Amino acid sequence: MAPIPLSQVRALSSYNYSDIVLNLYAPSDTVQMMVSNDGGFVGAYWEAYSITKTWEIDYYKDFVLPRTVYVRYRDNQAQIHGNFTDDIIYDPNIPTGDAKISNFKNGVVTISLDLDDDLSGVSEVALEILGSESDAMWEPYGSEKAITAKPGSIVLIHYRDFAGNASLYPLELLVPPSVYLPALMR
Repeated sequence: MAPIPLSQVRALSSYNYSDIVLNLYAPSDTVQMMVSNDGGFVGAYWEAYSITKTWEIDYYKDFVLPRTVYVRYRDNQAQIHGNFTDDIIYDPNIPTGDAKISNFKNGVVTISLDLDDDLSGVSEVALEILGSESDAMWEPYGSEKAITAKPGSIVLIHYRDFAGNASLYPLELLVPPSVYLPALMR
């Protein structure tokens, strides 16, 4: 679980899981806190203040919507500080897409990528040659990528979104085989 800051500043973050860790920044004399998924704090209770708290955000099936977490603090003088909020996007859906070879020249394959994600956006891609000994490295997503490959090789394209959801299966492209045309003699 990745930590999520929760303070006076609103931040929009995307995650692919509902169990998160909140980082709570309170005034220095805070002794208690109240955390809720509901702005009215229905069912919430005061508990000892802690800098971090494991929390489950509300979600409904695979629908991608902002979730808001609310927190109040109480200091040693019983004064209440808050309501502070943070918007968190629960994004369980994998990105989708397509790819095609747009150019193959001198052993370099240029691949056109058309990848999409329902909310957080596609963040990274990794290209690899099937059967290669080298590991594919993640790099920022762009609509075109290039890789060195031999004719007849299969290029695998892995991709993931900003919430960390990765493609279940890589896209596969066959590098065009070399065609040998014999010289015709008269």
